[in-house]
Amino acid sequence: MQKRLRLKFPRPGTFKARPTFQADCARACRDCGALIPFLNEWERRRLDAEADELVGDEGEAKDEQ
Repeated sequence: MQKRLRLKFPRPGTFKARPTFQADCARACRDCGALIPFLNEWERRRLDAEADELVGDEGEAKDEQ
């Protein structure tokens, strides 16, 4: 079993599934500790298609900010 990094976002609604995207690999910055995920082509296209509906940090959709 391979362990993969998963990017998870809050549920956009009560009965909607939690958006999750799997990164095949990632790089870490040794200076600041930031982790930069790399998505495969299919996951990147899925993220692009769903990006406007994802919930932000404050729990609001991007359109409501």
